[in-house]
Amino acid sequence: MKLQHHRVYMRVLDRIRVMFRLVLCTVLGGCACRCTALERGWHDPPQQARLWAYWWWLNGNVTEAAITRDLQEMKAVGFGGAVIMDAGGADQRGNARVPAGPVFGSAGWRRLFKHALAEADRLGLELSLNIQSGWNLGGPTVQPADAVKKLTWSELVLTGPTNVELELPTPPVNDGFYRDICVVAWRIRPDLPTNRSPLRHYGVKALLKQPTFQGPHAWFLANSAPDTAPFLLEEEPDQPGEHDARVHDVIDLSTNLSAGGKLHWAVPDGEWQLLRFGYTLGDWRYVSTSSDAWKGYALDVLDAGALERYWQAVVAPLLDDAVGFVGKTLKYLHTDSWEIEVFNWTAALPQEFRKRRGYDITPWLPVVAGRIINSRHESQRFLEDFRRTLGDLVADNHYRVFKRLAAERGLGIHPESGGPHFTPIDAQQCLGINDIPMAEFWARSATHRVVDEARFFVKQPASAAHTTGKRIVAAEGFTSVGPHWQETIWDNLKPSFDQALCEGLNRLVWHAVVCSPDEMGMPGQQYFAGTHFNPNTTWWPKSRSFLSYINRCQFMLQQGLFVADVCYYYGDHVPNFARLKRSDPARVLPGFDYDVISAEALIERVSVKDGRLVLPDGMSYRVLVLADHERINLAVLRKVKELVTAGATVIGPRPIGATGLQNYPDSDHEVAAIATALWADCDGKTKLTNEYGKGMVVWGITARELLLSGGVQPDFECVEPAPAHLDYIHRRDGQTDIYFVANLDSNAVNAVCAFRVADKLPELWLPDTGQIRSCAKFDRDGNRTFVPLQLEPYGSVFVVFRGRAGEQTIRLTRAGQTVFTAAAVRDFDTAVELYRAGATVVMQTSLPGEYEVCATDERVAKVCIENIPAQVTLADGWVLHAPTDPRGQGAKRTVKLTRLKSWTEFDETNLKYFSGTLEYTRTITLGKHQLARRYRLWLDLGDVRELAEVELNGKNLGILWKPPFHVDITHAAKPGENKLVVRVTNFWPNRIIGDQFKPPERRVTNTNIRQLTRNTPLMPSGLLGPVQLFATVTNVVQF
Repeated sequence: MKLQHHRVYMRVLDRIRVMFRLVLCTVLGGCACRCTALERGWHDPPQQARLWAYWWWLNGNVTEAAITRDLQEMKAVGFGGAVIMDAGGADQRGNARVPAGPVFGSAGWRRLFKHALAEADRLGLELSLNIQSGWNLGGPTVQPADAVKKLTWSELVLTGPTNVELELPTPPVNDGFYRDICVVAWRIRPDLPTNRSPLRHYGVKALLKQPTFQGPHAWFLANSAPDTAPFLLEEEPDQPGEHDARVHDVIDLSTNLSAGGKLHWAVPDGEWQLLRFGYTLGDWRYVSTSSDAWKGYALDVLDAGALERYWQAVVAPLLDDAVGFVGKTLKYLHTDSWEIEVFNWTAALPQEFRKRRGYDITPWLPVVAGRIINSRHESQRFLEDFRRTLGDLVADNHYRVFKRLAAERGLGIHPESGGPHFTPIDAQQCLGINDIPMAEFWARSATHRVVDEARFFVKQPASAAHTTGKRIVAAEGFTSVGPHWQETIWDNLKPSFDQALCEGLNRLVWHAVVCSPDEMGMPGQQYFAGTHFNPNTTWWPKSRSFLSYINRCQFMLQQGLFVADVCYYYGDHVPNFARLKRSDPARVLPGFDYDVISAEALIERVSVKDGRLVLPDGMSYRVLVLADHERINLAVLRKVKELVTAGATVIGPRPIGATGLQNYPDSDHEVAAIATALWADCDGKTKLTNEYGKGMVVWGITARELLLSGGVQPDFECVEPAPAHLDYIHRRDGQTDIYFVANLDSNAVNAVCAFRVADKLPELWLPDTGQIRSCAKFDRDGNRTFVPLQLEPYGSVFVVFRGRAGEQTIRLTRAGQTVFTAAAVRDFDTAVELYRAGATVVMQTSLPGEYEVCATDERVAKVCIENIPAQVTLADGWVLHAPTDPRGQGAKRTVKLTRLKSWTEFDETNLKYFSGTLEYTRTITLGKHQLARRYRLWLDLGDVRELAEVELNGKNLGILWKPPFHVDITHAAKPGENKLVVRVTNFWPNRIIGDQFKPPERRVTNTNIRQLTRNTPLMPSGLLGPVQLFATVTNVVQF
C-alpha cells in the first residue's frame, strides 16, 4: 500500500513540476514583451521564422475558391508561405484517383497560378513553385535527346588476320533511343589468368546499379544516403598479369563504324575483344508522381542545354505570368527529391571529362564494362574520376544553371538537391549551391522507414548551410507512408520535429497540405503519403498552439550562428552523402557537435584565425577531421597544408596517394611529399601528433578524445542522470548563447545539464507557452554553468544565456535535505521551483515544509510553506454534449457521465465513430481558501485524445495539445460555482472507419484514401482523465 501511494505521489509531483514552468514574468518582473528584438520575435515570430506548407494541387484539381480558402486559413493558423506542388499520387497504394483539373502549365492552370499569387500577395504570404508536376524534373516537353541517359554496350570477339564488314550487335536499348559513342578493341592476351576476380562492385562503382544490403537498414542503405565508401573505395589487391589490356593497347575503331552500325576493319593477327559503346535512355527515365497529363521523360541533369530548353518551354511562361509578384510574393523555385536512381551518361561527357580530368575517357570505358585496364588500382581510380565528373556536371550544369536562371528573374532556389536516393552527386556540393539548402525528414510509421537512419536527412542541408553562409535550413517534414490522419502530435510529430531541430532544421515545410475543393467532401482528396493537414482536418482550427511552438523554435534557431567544435571533411568520392547526426563521422559525440564540409567549400571558404578554422560569415571550428580514407583529393591536401601552416589542428590518417588518375603518378608523388611534411613520423600508434608550421596534425585519437585531453569541455552534457536521452543544438548571436534541449524519450527527465557558458545568467524560454523565466537555481564550475531541467516526456526547452550572472542562488534544502546542487537531483525538484524577477528570488511549490535558500554570499532565507489546499479529483458530474447526427451538426443531446471514457466505448454509433470536436461541461465549486492570493490553482485534464480547449466562466484559457494537459485557471476562477467547458478534438479515422459500415449514399465522409477499413482499430478519443484540481504556493524569498 505504501509503495502504491508513493507511485501515485511521484506521478503527481512529476505532473506538478511542469505547472511551475507556466508562471509568466508578470509575477516575476514582467519585462519579456518589451525589451529586445529577440523577445519580440519570440512572442510574435516574423514571416521568415514561420513554417511553410507543401501545398499539393492534386492532379490539378483545385479551384479559385479552394485556393483562397487555403491561403486565408494558412495565414490564420500561422504559416508563412507555401510551395505549390502540382502532382499526382492520389491513387498509389490502393487509394482512388481524383478528378483531373487543368494540366500543369496550361492556360487554365496558369489562371489558377495567377490567382494564388494575387491572394498570397493580399495576405502577406510567400510562395515557391515546384517547376513541374511531380518530381524527377521533366515532363511531356522533354524529348529523348534531353532525357536521362545511361551507358550501354555490346561485345564481340574477332579473330585475325581478316578483313571484316559486319554489323555489330546493337547494345540494349530503351524506348528505341540509341546513339553510338565509340567502338574499342584490344588483343586478348593468351596468358590472361582464368581464375582472376573482377573489379569489386564494378556495377555500383560505374553507376550501373544500386548497392544492395541486408539487415534492418537494408532499404535505407540501398536507397537513401548510404555510406558508400566500402563499395566505392575498396578494391582487391593488384595481382601480376591480371589486366585485360594496357591503355595504350586499346584501339579506337569509331571511325571504322558506319552510321548504320557496320564495322569495316582489317583485323590484325590474334583474338580481339570488341566493345561497342553507346548511350540510351536510363532505366529510371520518367517523371514520378505527376498529374495525369504531365507524363514524360525526366531531364538529363548532366546537360545544361537540356535545362535551358526546359526553362524556356515550361518555366519562363509561368514567370511571365508572375510579373509584379516575382521577388515579392513569389520568392523561390523548387524541384523535389531525386528518385531517378542510377544514370551515368550525357552526350557531351567525353569532352567534359577531358576538360575536367585532363585525359581521354575512351580507352578507359572498358572499365565500366567490368574490364581491368592497366591494373586493378588504376581502373579503380578511373572510376573515381568517372563518378566525380558526373557529380561535377550535376552541380555545374544543372543546379548552378538553375540558380543562374532563377536569379536572372529575381528568385532564389531550394531544390532537394542532396538525394537522399543513391544518385551520382556530391550532396554537400549540390546543397551548397541552393539559396536555401533543403532535404526531408519523416514522421514515425510502423511500416515504412521505421528506423531513424531512414527518417532524418537534415544534418546534410544544415551542414551545407553552415559551411556556405546560408541562414535558413529547410526540410519537407512529417512525411510518412502508412498512417492516414493517425500521426499523433505529442509523441510523433513533436519529437520528430525536435530531433530535426537538433540536426539543424529551422524551416519546416509541412508535407502535406492538400488543396481540396469543397465538392470533394470531407476530409476530401489527399495525397497517398505525408501527414494530412489542411482546413478539412479536424484539428486544423485548434492547431495554432502547436504551430506557434514550431514557429518560436524556428525563430530562435535562425538567430546568429551554429556552434560546433569540429568540421568534418567527408571526402571527394561520388556518390557522397552526410547521414543523420548521430552517425557521428567526426567521432565527437556526445556533447560536442560538428558540420560536414565539401571539398569545394573547404578549398574556397576556410581560413585560419587564432588557431581556429573560420569561414567568411563568422562560423568557426576548433578542429578539422579528415575522412578515414587512404587517398585524398590533391587540391584538398594542398589546402590542408595551408591551414596547418597557418595554425589549424587537423585529425586524420596519413594519405598514401591521390584520388583519380589526373596527373598520375605525379599526383601521388606530391601527396607523398606533403604527407611526409605534415605527418612526418606520426604513425597513429606510437606517435600521435606532429607539429607543422603554427598548427598540428593528429592521427590515432578521435576528435572527442583530443578536445577532452586539451581541456575543452563538452558544449552540452547531461550530468545526471547520465543515460537521459537528450539532444541539443547551440547557436550564438553576438553575446547571447541559445541552446535548444529536447527529451527524445517517452519518459520524463529530471536532469542537471552542463552548458559551456560562463558568467551569464541562464533563462528558460518555454516554446510551448512562450513564457520566459530567469533561473535562480544554477551553479557554475569553471567555464560551465549547471542548470536543473525538468522535461516531460518528449519535452523541450530553450536555455538562453545573456547578461552577466550576478548573484546566484545555488542551494535549496527542505527539512535539511538538499533539493538541488550541481551534482544531485532529488525528487523534490519536481515540486519546487526557484526563479528570478529582477533582483528578487521567487519560490513556487506544492509541498509544505521548512525550506532554506542559501545565496552565494552565505545569506540564508527561511521559507515556511503550509496549508496548501488539497488536490481534488473531478470524477463525476460531467456532461458530454453528444451528436444527434453522424456529422456532429445540428442539436446536441446531453449525456450525463458516471465516468470519463473514450467515445469509442459508447454503443451509440454517432458517438462511437465520431470525428471532430465535442464539448464537456460541469460545474466546479471553489472555496475562498482555494483562491487565496498566495495560491495558484491548476486544472489537470489527465489523458486527452487528442487536443483540448479549456474555458472557465466564459474565459478561454487556451488549447492544450501535449501532456501534461494542464492549465492555470487562477485568474478565471471565482469563489462558488464555476462553469467549466472542455472542448476535445480527435482525428478523422474513426468516422471514416464507421462509414465503411454504411452504403456510400449515407456516409459522412468522402475521400480517395482507402486504407481505413472496417478492420482498422479505432483511435481512443475524448477526455479520458482523471481530471484534477491542485494548488501551488508562490513566495518571494526574503534574505
